[in-house]
Amino acid sequence: MIGVMADDRDPIALFSERFARARQTCSEPEAMVLSTVDAAGRPSGRYVLLKAVDARGFVFYTNFGSRKARDLMANPLASLTFYWPPDTQVRVGIYPHPMTYPMILGFEVSGTVAALGPGVGGVTVGDRVAVFPDKGGAYAEKCVASAAGLIKLPDKVGLDVGAAFPIQALTAYHMLFTVYKLRRGDTVLVNAVGGGVGLQCTQLAVHAGARVIGTTGTPGKEKRALDYGASRVVITAQEDFEKVVLDLTGGKGVDLAIDSYGATMLDRTFNVVKKLGHIISIGEAEGQPFKNIRERILPRSQTFTRLHIGHVDAESEAWKDSLDNIPRGVIDGWLKVPIAGSFPMEEAAAMHRYLESRQAAGKLVLEIAR
Repeated sequence: MIGVMADDRDPIALFSERFARARQTCSEPEAMVLSTVDAAGRPSGRYVLLKAVDARGFVFYTNFGSRKARDLMANPLASLTFYWPPDTQVRVGIYPHPMTYPMILGFEVSGTVAALGPGVGGVTVGDRVAVFPDKGGAYAEKCVASAAGLIKLPDKVGLDVGAAFPIQALTAYHMLFTVYKLRRGDTVLVNAVGGGVGLQCTQLAVHAGARVIGTTGTPGKEKRALDYGASRVVITAQEDFEKVVLDLTGGKGVDLAIDSYGATMLDRTFNVVKKLGHIISIGEAEGQPFKNIRERILPRSQTFTRLHIGHVDAESEAWKDSLDNIPRGVIDGWLKVPIAGSFPMEEAAAMHRYLESRQAAGKLVLEIAR
């Protein structure tokens, strides 16, 4: 009979402990730039490698996995990519959607089409495009992208803006006009109003004739939101946002609330949404939503959505409308895409540190190729 050393602790507790240790290991960004070679041994491209933790709690370094460099040449996009919170969520293992590890980080990219796969139409080699590969891959000089959802950039939209607008501007658009049918005169609460999505929501809502009330936890990040038309921004470290919002709405609450904090902030947001009002969750910067959504929406017959932009049908009229309206707003000048800074690909870790500091009021661009 063979004896074994048993650990009688709860398996969930063991996993939580391992996961916490792994997250701590990856909490400080660590990156390097590596090169790939083709079948003949010639240099074929560079990519960023970062330490990350997967959903099982195991630490690894992001990389190409088993994919060969020549496979990435089938439909490559190159030039600029930019950073969005899922990059850090994936890095520390808390992204809510399933990912395949190991992987290359980066979920938005702009560049020039270098080659087309079989049967691909509507786009030609040399076209300037933007795309968000939902399984990552943008932190590299070459990136394979699906033709579905490919955004052809108008001549007047630069590659930096092309890399910076897709997810945030389109997410804002579909929250306001697809999930919720925004009407002139509506009042919208935007939590984290000074962030990228918050600033896009503010501009789109104000342009449509709505009133925007915002919140931010960082003094100074209210300025741009106010410049973009928000009627009031509450700095949550200095004021009770619930009291301010209810005072501004005569005690009724807002028509629509958009939250990217999760946890306590989302829980409190239900208190300031009117009867039959709607709450949309798009992020978990503070933590996962509490397990009480049903109890929160019942008292006022509110409705709740957790939006992932990838769930909007790329063949739908709503999607096509967004691809018409967003670039037109940029070209016409009323829709600004603030870029808070740019970093060379060798400084990807520094870019992560900066965004995690919550000091960036806008997008960060990672310069993959010039």
